[in-house]
Formats: sequence, structure tokens, C-alpha cells
Amino acid sequence: MSDKGFISRLKNSKRLSSFLSQSKSKEELLSGSSTKAKRKETPEPTQEPEHDSETDSVEDEEDYREGGYHPITLGDRFKEGRYVVVKKLGWGHFSTVWLAQDTECENRPVALKVVKSASNYTEAALDEVKLLERVSAVCGSSVPIVAFYDCFVAASVNGKHVCMVFEVLGVSLLKMIRAYENKGIPLGLVKKMARQVLVGLDILHGRCDIIHTDLK
Repeated sequence: MSDKGFISRLKNSKRLSSFLSQSKSKEELLSGSSTKAKRKETPEPTQEPEHDSETDSVEDEEDYREGGYHPITLGDRFKEGRYVVVKKLGWGHFSTVWLAQDTECENRPVALKVVKSASNYTEAALDEVKLLERVSAVCGSSVPIVAFYDCFVAASVNGKHVCMVFEVLGVSLLKMIRAYENKGIPLGLVKKMARQVLVGLDILHGRCDIIHTDLK
């Protein structure tokens, strides 16, 4: 995708258009955070599960290439210093996720999702942003759906990465299963989690006209 096409797609998002309006040239857009990672060719996408950084292996270093992950270290700052990286939360085939502090909101903890820079990942991220913005506009924050705070673009030696900022959630279902030594989560907790999922799906479908196609 060309820089012109990339910027045109980003302008469809209200939150991202605010960021892009401040970037008057390609050089300004690319002046974000950068690292010294070696540039390589973009790999073909494949389906892989999400991973927890504390219990699973780390992502493949070969994916830190042009079109791939944004190289990030603890203490890195994003969006003109607003978000400070504190800890790695996990990773998946499309992105890495980091615990960060929002310095403009009393160091509120947030989850920072940094998407790979290849065009197919960028387009998928922009579609996700549109859905998240719709949920936020229709439902606000008083629903059992993750709160979406912000989005912006960060540049690295590997390309331009769509970044999304969310509220920090609790432990993963996998951690819950392991906490009970793989012998089964108590029925009461299962019922609570199932109810929250069903209520969230009902809100997405009934109020936001969104069908969730990746529930697992």
C-alpha cells in the first residue's frame, strides 16, 4: 500500500484523523519511535493463537522485520511521550500487547496493542478501530465490553504501526484453568464468565449491529 493510500484509509477513523492532521509530510509521520532492528521481507500471514508472555514462548525474532512487529523495550514512550511502556502482557500473530502508563491521566494503567506494519495487518486493525469506535459511541463504558481509549500511529524501522489503547483486564482464561491445576474451573465462576460473554454479545448484536465472528 502506498503512503497516500495508507493515510487515506486512516482518515476514515475519527481518532486517527486527529493524529494525521498534525502530520504534514511523510517525513513527519515517520518521525515517531524507532529502533535499530534489521529490515527483512514481510512473511506471509498464518493463523496462530494468542500467547501469554509469562507462560508461553516469546514471539519469533524473524517477525521483527519490515512489515512485522514494532521493536519495543521497557521504558519506551508512545504518542509524544504520553504512554510509557511498563511490562509486556502478551503477543499474537498480529500484534504485541504491553502494559503502559497514561501520563495524561494520572499514570492510569492501560493495555497498549501495537499491530504489525504490513498492509494486511493495517487494514484489519483499521476495521477493528471502526468497530471499537462504534461500540464506544453507542454504549459508552458502562457495559461488559473492553473499554477503548485511544488509537494512533507509531513509526519504527519496520514500518508504520496502528496502535490501540484499552483498559487493562484481568487474567486470561488459560491462566484461570492453570490456577485450578487443569482440573476445571468451579461451576460458579464458569457461569459468571459465560453470563458476561453472553451479555456482551447481546449488546454488540442488539445495540451496535455487530456480529462477533471469532468467539472462542
